[in-house]
Amino acid sequence: MTAQTAPRFDVPPPSEWAETDGLAPLLRSAIARSEWPRGCPPIRVESTPRRHMRIVAGDRVLLWAKGKHYYEGVWLLAAPSAARPALPVPPITVADVRAVRGAPGSTAWLTDWARYFADALVASPSSILHDGMWELSTSDGRLRDRRATSADAQGILDVHGAHLDAPTFETWMLTGSLAIIPLRAPSAEDASRVKALRKLARDGTLPPLLLWFVSGLDMFVILDGHDRLAAARLENVPIARIAVSAIGEYRRWRPGPQDQLAELSRAEATMDRVVNKAGYMPSNVLDGVNARLVMAFAEISPTFARTRAYAMPGGAAAWEREVAARLAEIGAAPDHPILAG
Repeated sequence: MTAQTAPRFDVPPPSEWAETDGLAPLLRSAIARSEWPRGCPPIRVESTPRRHMRIVAGDRVLLWAKGKHYYEGVWLLAAPSAARPALPVPPITVADVRAVRGAPGSTAWLTDWARYFADALVASPSSILHDGMWELSTSDGRLRDRRATSADAQGILDVHGAHLDAPTFETWMLTGSLAIIPLRAPSAEDASRVKALRKLARDGTLPPLLLWFVSGLDMFVILDGHDRLAAARLENVPIARIAVSAIGEYRRWRPGPQDQLAELSRAEATMDRVVNKAGYMPSNVLDGVNARLVMAFAEISPTFARTRAYAMPGGAAAWEREVAARLAEIGAAPDHPILAG
């Protein structure tokens, strides 16, 4: 990649602190990168027109995904993780932990870790960054619908389970997911690194997870922190999350009085229609109405995360060959629904 001035991540002004899906912005930057050798970043999402997706790191596939008909949900199939993929953040050292200011969990602490991750993403030869607007945000780990998800209490989808013998299905229902997908299995519980991280977990100084929001999945993937997550689970403590997102549709919008009245009328009509039909107000409909009202009356600049996907070499046929081979490896049925049309 051609040398260039490193992009600067800055704190967005308060007028732009729009919180969406549990994400509150910490840092933002407009990236203008030179072309990567292959025209796309090493870690990227690839897709085909038939709802096939995969996440790759260089030439290595990390995850395959397939959206179900009518966008009911998505099938997920993890690649073998015996060898660690080349993810963008180097191992965090004790010196790195000590250099972070502020009390763990505070805005200063989170912002320092966001800068650490931003610097790592900019410097890494295995990055996700491409040209465009990027944002690092806090994430509260809130799932869209806990009643329907396949994720555990921390929002994690165990796609690398020791007894995994089939792809994992995550429903989108009417609202999506926001679950978290590991890109590799954690190290063994008795590994020295996990033991050291368990001490940080007990001390309350465990660094956050770095997540990447992939809009085509409506989920996050873990870019850094698989062993930290394992340590937090073993110590039964929560772990903070910082998410990096490409802001594909960044816009400023200040609704006027007529727009606000129109939104109020629309909200009333929606609730009357739904209650008359169903006899009650479903929580997902109420959440949608409330979200639109907040957007109409709040003095904020909303942001919308959109992940860029690149055309998959070989298209749908190549994706199906890869998935069929992986299904055979794990002993899954060759006619599994992930391969359905």
